[in-house]
Amino acid sequence: FRGKDLILKIISLICLIASIFKSIYYLQKNKIDYVVCFGGYISLPVGLSAWICRKPLFLHEQNAIMGTSNNVLRKFSKIIFLGFSINEPLTKKMMLVGNPIRHSKESSSSIQRQEALRVYVTGGGCSGFQYGFKFDDSPEGDDDIVNFDGFTILLDSLSYPYLYGSTLDYVEDLSGSRFLVTNPNAKTTCGCGESFTI
Repeated sequence: FRGKDLILKIISLICLIASIFKSIYYLQKNKIDYVVCFGGYISLPVGLSAWICRKPLFLHEQNAIMGTSNNVLRKFSKIIFLGFSINEPLTKKMMLVGNPIRHSKESSSSIQRQEALRVYVTGGGCSGFQYGFKFDDSPEGDDDIVNFDGFTILLDSLSYPYLYGSTLDYVEDLSGSRFLVTNPNAKTTCGCGESFTI
């Protein structure tokens, strides 16, 4: 949202409203009892829909500085679980729990798993296409397999043309940890970098 011109801001607001309605529908259809959000742009419509539907909302902030989405949603949450101490006084509903995902990853590092990272493109997102990532232990017949320094990436034949020439990076910064795709084929990208148009 930051740094966009007026038309892109209006489009972003429309996408946010549409996402809230989709989330409300999903919460009611599936009879969800409570909602847990881990921050990032995707958490905002889900968290707001939980508040609208009167579902208990729990947040987990994985960074030392609370992100924008969690900062907005904190007013509506029952408990905020913190991965690190934050740069503000703790309130009664904040609980320092550490970062269990990192801990479990570090504790299981002795187990050597032969999973590859599958990078793919699907329809959706604010801009038309979005990137997807998942660990996969069985390549398909039409997959391109990219080996790099003991790490394997799988690209399916449908996603390959959209990703050709792209670079993949893993970033840990104040906004969290994520995979970042720099795609020279993308004409426009969403502010979050997760969706794009060709």
